[in-house]
Amino acid sequence: VSLPCIRIDAVAGGAESAAGAAPQADAIVITSRRSAEMLDGVIDPSVPVIAVGPETAAAVEEAGGTVALVGSGGVRQLARDAGQILEGKDVVLVGASNTVRQSAAALEMAGCSVTAIELYTTVPIAPPDDPVDAVTFGSPTAVTGWLIAREFTDLTVAAIGATTAASLRGHGIEPDVVADQPGFINMIEQLAALRLERSTS
Repeated sequence: VSLPCIRIDAVAGGAESAAGAAPQADAIVITSRRSAEMLDGVIDPSVPVIAVGPETAAAVEEAGGTVALVGSGGVRQLARDAGQILEGKDVVLVGASNTVRQSAAALEMAGCSVTAIELYTTVPIAPPDDPVDAVTFGSPTAVTGWLIAREFTDLTVAAIGATTAASLRGHGIEPDVVADQPGFINMIEQLAALRLERSTS
């Protein structure tokens, strides 16, 4: 059951700005599959891409980009994973306006110079009221959207990563699942395993 909790609004000129800045950079850091999809056809294949996780890396390749490194656990972990690669480099970071500045700060801790470009913004919206037993969240904005109209009573709750889990905890909800590697497929697999375990115990 699809219960949208966010609306995606493209930032005017964002993709064009990224395409213009990339050739002067040593690398592009892409933090979401959506960002990669929005750069489809404008990614310069000669500029290496550092992707936050496997799903983002796959989307980068589909969009014509060249993946140099795949992270394993969010932007902060990516900064640690790619520390030696990033140090002293000029990097273009693309992502959501809601989070790109925080991501830039994390990358700068690795010693690189970051040009942060906003590609889109996420706006919370109230989800439909279809009955469900479990719910998955891919961003803090989605958590905000859910709470516009719904509660968490008797639900199994899954978060795509640490940042979204922190948002849930900020609202007093301890997630049942936090994906050990950011990505929807990984989150769904872990949620399915948990529900199977609970159904057989």
